[in-house]
Amino acid sequence: MKRLLILMGLLLVLVGCSSLTNKLVSEPPNLKLKTATGTYDTVLGTYCWEISTGKSECVDKVGPVDLVKDEKVIEVEKGETVQFVLDESLRPEVAYLTRIIDAKEKDVFLSEEYTFVTPDTVGEYIYGFTGKWNLDDKNVSNGDAQYVFKLKVNE
Repeated sequence: MKRLLILMGLLLVLVGCSSLTNKLVSEPPNLKLKTATGTYDTVLGTYCWEISTGKSECVDKVGPVDLVKDEKVIEVEKGETVQFVLDESLRPEVAYLTRIIDAKEKDVFLSEEYTFVTPDTVGEYIYGFTGKWNLDDKNVSNGDAQYVFKLKVNE
């Protein structure tokens, strides 16, 4: 009986500790972009994030176009498959990708593997990746964030 109680106590501690590891991430995760030529950082834009239990931080930044105007352009080829790199345990519950054209956003297909295909038209493009992360309790938000990057599609 004593062994059973000790075993149950250890099991409760293990279960409790494992559920704490993914409960609260104190800042928006780092999102990278992987192309045929390398891996690149994206720029963290506007976000609202729970930084500790019951305390959130909301940061409102300039629009996507202004946010990346001085950033280095990432060069890609027409029709190239590009992938977002993010730790599997930090993937958002909801994610979508937009391309900004003339101050208007157009949805871009984002696969379950977090990939998208670059346009077939040569030029510079600004993209916004938006994600929403939840805590282990899927009804409680850990935060949402927008990431921005600029691509130059070559021949």
